[in-house]
Amino acid sequence: MSELTQPSQNLILRPTERGDVPAIMVMVNAAKAMLKADNSSQWQSGYPNEYSFYADIDAGSSFVLCEENAGQVVATASISFGEEAGYSALISGEWAYPEEEYGDYAVVHRVAVHPDYCGQHVADQLFLALFEVIIQQGIRTVRVDTHRKNQRMQNVLARLGFSMSGEITVDHDPLDPKRLCYEKLLR
Repeated sequence: MSELTQPSQNLILRPTERGDVPAIMVMVNAAKAMLKADNSSQWQSGYPNEYSFYADIDAGSSFVLCEENAGQVVATASISFGEEAGYSALISGEWAYPEEEYGDYAVVHRVAVHPDYCGQHVADQLFLALFEVIIQQGIRTVRVDTHRKNQRMQNVLARLGFSMSGEITVDHDPLDPKRLCYEKLLR
């Protein structure tokens, strides 16, 4: 296996359960602290919070990556399918895989990794597993947005073959609402 697909342990993806939210919030709070240390406004205005994750769970869009044997939650993300208002018009750039030509797209949101697993390419494993879920839905294009100061996520996206398409604005960051948008065409 290449470094990209080499897990440090056996990890499995499963739908998030309500009982996972405390573990998710540990990851999210650690991510918020890292982003703050990077002088990023991403996730610094109360979003996401536990209610964000409960809503994702209720919608069936939240997933966790867990150790296969111990069951410890090591990463989380949400997938949305269908058009997203913020993605319909980039404020700069253009989509390489427009939905008129490539069909519906999926968007991965709220990615977080447990602090004990940072630096082990767990986010890569999470995305690879999410790609399988997306493909099973018949979707070929995946999009992600992140803050320009979130170099960690930008590095993950580069390793996974995403390309930057432009910028959007988000409504949950009043301090700096611009986000870089990335996309990838799946097999």
